[in-house]
Amino acid sequence: MDSFLRFEHKAQPVVPRRLFLRRLGINLGAALAILVPSLLIGMVGFVVFEGKGWVEAFDYASMILSGMGPFEEASTDAGRIFEGT
Repeated sequence: MDSFLRFEHKAQPVVPRRLFLRRLGINLGAALAILVPSLLIGMVGFVVFEGKGWVEAFDYASMILSGMGPFEEASTDAGRIFEGT
């Protein structure tokens, strides 16, 4: 596992394709392990606090996670607090 945490210096030769794909898979898995729970928490928050449907909650949560922010202000106090955290 130690070889997956270190990368080559730019002067070193390129790693074999198998090692590259393994590293790519590990990094993709790590990204998904952070993104999916965050998106689900955001969706549940919009469904519970704002009464949005699941598709609309996905839209709102993904906009906030992307850094673009919400495109509509929350209509309830609980929703405003949720958006602010």
